[in-house]
Amino acid sequence: MFGNGFSNGFRLIGRAGSILLLAFLVGACASGNSTIQAQADQVRSESKEQILLNTANREQLITFYKQQLKENYSTETRIKLIEAYLESGDTESASFHLTEIESDEEHAAKIVFLKARVAYLSGNYLEAYQYAQTALSLSASYPEAENLMGLIQAERGELVSAREHFLSARRHYYDDAIIKNNLAVIDLIEENYRSAVQRLQPLYLKTGGDTQITSNLLIAYAKLGEYKAVREILKEQDYSEEDIQRIFLILRGMSKVNEKEEEPNQLPISQEGSAASIQVKVDRGPDYEAH
Repeated sequence: MFGNGFSNGFRLIGRAGSILLLAFLVGACASGNSTIQAQADQVRSESKEQILLNTANREQLITFYKQQLKENYSTETRIKLIEAYLESGDTESASFHLTEIESDEEHAAKIVFLKARVAYLSGNYLEAYQYAQTALSLSASYPEAENLMGLIQAERGELVSAREHFLSARRHYYDDAIIKNNLAVIDLIEENYRSAVQRLQPLYLKTGGDTQITSNLLIAYAKLGEYKAVREILKEQDYSEEDIQRIFLILRGMSKVNEKEEEPNQLPISQEGSAASIQVKVDRGPDYEAH
């Protein structure tokens, strides 16, 4: 009798347990499907974002972030949108969204830093300086802000301070190539051309002809009177011998080789002006490509 009761009881408990287990599994499957779907959506979203970042498709990236904000607002996404606007050169839109952002302690330094970037790119260097100082005061280590402060101080003519900020960014492991190029720009402004060459030549060989680095290296070599070095670089870019001579003389400080001749249409200096103005190019880094 005990045995029968045990068996019956076991069967009864087993059936109830099966029913409960089935209900649990159905619920778990439903919950699991929802979780899996959410994870899959997130992976697809992150993959699309990465593709747009890799291809530097700024317009589609802006559209992507705006859609993300419509679906689910987050300060992080708003910050990404502002950065995308800055990288596309749209400082007005970046400034607008900065006024709309929901500030909080976690993102305070980043938001102030973005305000500094907007002010810098707008040519408001005093305002940019003040914002950058605030960003640095809010973060113990902020190499991006230190590099930006170097750019701001260079624009303000405070070269000693600019150099100190670039070196500080380097101590905090900011990109060496960016910092070396920016230090070389200070060298060029101070007419320390040999030092500029020493910084830039290894970078030129390593980067395979980055536009900013090449431009500044050409200026340094020309100012030192090293025509052979200038010729070697420009020959790699398929410039004619006549154009190379003309560019070299322009970079040496002459406005034109001959008053009747025109300057070459394209020079490997700043895209914002001709070589006659001898513009040096600072490197804003991956976050500072908007002009």
